[in-house]
Amino acid sequence: MNINIDCILALKKKDNGNLWVDIVDIPHTEDILLKLDSFEDGNYYDIFDVINYVEGLNIDNKAKYSYCWYHEYNASFIDNATIEPQIFMYNRTVKITFDKEWKSIYDDDIRSVKNRVEVEYSAKRSPKRRMERTEYLSYLAKLDKEMLEEIEKQQRERRAEIKNEYVRKIRRCIYAMDYYKALPSVKTSSLMYFSENIGWYRPDYTITDNVQISVRTNFCYGRSAYFHVNLNYKGINILPYSDIVVYF
Repeated sequence: MNINIDCILALKKKDNGNLWVDIVDIPHTEDILLKLDSFEDGNYYDIFDVINYVEGLNIDNKAKYSYCWYHEYNASFIDNATIEPQIFMYNRTVKITFDKEWKSIYDDDIRSVKNRVEVEYSAKRSPKRRMERTEYLSYLAKLDKEMLEEIEKQQRERRAEIKNEYVRKIRRCIYAMDYYKALPSVKTSSLMYFSENIGWYRPDYTITDNVQISVRTNFCYGRSAYFHVNLNYKGINILPYSDIVVYF
């Protein structure tokens, strides 16, 4: 089970005063997750199919969640979990249009080659040279067809990549919503609980009358972030601890 995706770890106290760690399951909307799996696996879907499906779920697409995604990220700043398609599409504009620009450049190049061949093998040349010209133009036509097929193949792969990336963002947002739905009951019944909040986070936990634990972090801001945990016993700092998280 993945912590904060499938379950939340919580420190609780029994009636006799003993402490124990509870594994609290996070209920998931399985039908939505299964549908997202089918979008990611199916080559006949595109990103707009996913957007239309998500908009039909009546989920607030303006909602953002300060929620990490299973320790997976590709930048020094971790984005909030959100399903807003406008932001995603805006950020992907360059990659979406890249293939069209590539095709235009290739079309210009193949056109210039054909023009040079037309000049070199004009009607004034001998029949043998005209035959060479015909064969060469046939070769160019074959090359043109192969290149167009390759461009279309790469365009399909790129569209699938964009769609699947968006599906992963939606799945992350669904997990975040499920996590936040389960969190209130965990908070009220626990002394401490496991979380992966983004940004400035400063919780204090009272374990007993004599023991307090404090956490200080600015996780996900800049190339590095601090994470401090302090154990205090009867007003004395017993375990001041610091750890620096560095992104590469």
